[in-house]
Amino acid sequence: NVIRREESHNRGITHQHLTDLERIHELLLSKVLLQYPDIELSYLVESWKSKIKLVMVYENHLNPIYTIDEYEQSTDEEKRQLILRDSTAQIEYVDKIILDLMSISPPISKRKKHEELVRIITDYRDLQHQKYNCVLNSDESKAQEILVAIQSQIKRLNGFADEFILTEG
Repeated sequence: NVIRREESHNRGITHQHLTDLERIHELLLSKVLLQYPDIELSYLVESWKSKIKLVMVYENHLNPIYTIDEYEQSTDEEKRQLILRDSTAQIEYVDKIILDLMSISPPISKRKKHEELVRIITDYRDLQHQKYNCVLNSDESKAQEILVAIQSQIKRLNGFADEFILTEG
């Protein structure tokens, strides 16, 4: 009611108002919607799906910014700089994706799936930070382990994307 009054008097709706409204919505409807998901407004789910699809167009950005030939023809220091630049680009790109995902308010029925996606991408970003620090500090003992973890995380992300396409269309 407070928000309705603010709006009717042409006053601004604050972030706190939206947070309160979301909390009220969740308290009142979450249990009902989890029990009867068919009553959730389809346009909310469709809007969420389309936003997630836009965010998940990531494939080309998760590949290194350098070619294998460029890497192989480089000196050790040039290789190190290529990896640092690549990690920085990856971190910046993934930070943007996380920010985009955090700005999306998922429907209650899709909240767990949304949180899972945010967790997968956040874990990938954290691994990129580890790779960056490993290369920056010339810590070769952890390098292979981190690279394997990054590849595993990319497979996990691709698996999520495949599942999303199959289940959400």
